[in-house]
Amino acid sequence: MAFPLMWDVRFSSETNPAKGRNAMNGFIARYQDQLNGVLSGFDRLVFRGTLPLNHEAGMKGYLWAHDLRLKDFGEHAEQISRRVKEASLASITAAGRPVQ
Repeated sequence: MAFPLMWDVRFSSETNPAKGRNAMNGFIARYQDQLNGVLSGFDRLVFRGTLPLNHEAGMKGYLWAHDLRLKDFGEHAEQISRRVKEASLASITAAGRPVQ
């Protein structure tokens, strides 16, 4: 039995509030004669998810689906969190990107 994750997605970009412009627009304007084209998109995405475990039925369903006892949930949650963190950091570090 799978439970849907509820996602909170936040978008951000580096802007210059004094000029009300994106820093990349200044770069494009300055070097437009040397550019063949421009790709645009979000520079950062932050995904945060939660499982619907804040009520008794949701928690019981999760425990049953994963064949867990309530007393074993803490260790299970730590293992899952560690695996998710390691998997997400593996691709980032392999690409040589900084992590904050």
